[in-house]
Amino acid sequence: MVETTGKSRPRAEARNVDAKMDCQSFQQWIYHFQAEEMPGAERQAFEDHLDACPACARRLEVEESFLGALKGRLPRETA
Repeated sequence: MVETTGKSRPRAEARNVDAKMDCQSFQQWIYHFQAEEMPGAERQAFEDHLDACPACARRLEVEESFLGALKGRLPRETA
């Protein structure tokens, strides 16, 4: 059983995982990947799946583009 926080997103902590990741798991981990919060085993499985699945690679591109657009709209922090 995978512990979750919020909307079925896995918590970013190490746990015993299979060496393979499917598209559903990929989608659950995508935000942790973008935030660089993934434990080693999950990150490796995520990157392996990314290399093997064009649909998920495209999904990550879309999410990265969206995140970049959002960050571009945030006001600049002034000190």
